[in-house]
Amino acid sequence: DHARSMAGTLGFEHLYLVTDRTGLYEKCGWEYLFDVNEEGGGAIRMYRTDTISNAADEPAEIQEATAKDNPDLLEALVVLWRESVKATHDFLGPEDIERIAGYVPQAIESVPHLAVAKDTQGALLGFVGVGGDTVEMLFVHPKARGNGTGARLLNYATGSCGATKLDVNEQNEQARGFYER
Repeated sequence: DHARSMAGTLGFEHLYLVTDRTGLYEKCGWEYLFDVNEEGGGAIRMYRTDTISNAADEPAEIQEATAKDNPDLLEALVVLWRESVKATHDFLGPEDIERIAGYVPQAIESVPHLAVAKDTQGALLGFVGVGGDTVEMLFVHPKARGNGTGARLLNYATGSCGATKLDVNEQNEQARGFYER
C-alpha cells in the first residue's frame, strides 16, 4: 500500500503491473486486465489497481449512522459494500456478488448499531454493523484499505457498541488475516 499511497500523493489514479505471477495480485486487490505477449512467445499478465488518495490516508472519523429513511446513505453503503467485496471475496463470482447485493440493503437497515468511517472531506471509507455482542458486518473501501480504517471501525464496535464476537466468512482469507492480527 505504500506504493499506492505514494502514487496517489503524486496525482496518479492507477498503478499498472506486468508479471508472470498468477493468483497473488488478485488476492491483494489488483484487477487482472489482459495477457501481454512477450517476444519469446510467452504471455505475462497485466494488472491495475487504484492508488490511495491523500484523503484516504487521513485518520477516519467514525460516527454512528442510520440507513433507515436515508436512501442516499443506504445506496452509498451498498456501493461501498460491492467495491469491498469485489476486492476481497475472490471466491465469489460476479453473479454471486449481484445475487447477494439484493439482500445487502435490508441487512444494513436491520443492524441495530451502524457506524461509518469518513475522511476529512466527508467521503465514505467504510462501515461496521453490530447486532447484540457481534460484529455482523465490516467493510472498507479498497482505496482505504491498509490505513487503519478497518481497525478504527473494529475498535469502535468493541469500545462503543460492546461487541465481543464477530462473524467472518471462512473463505475470506484477507478478513481472517485482518482479524487474527
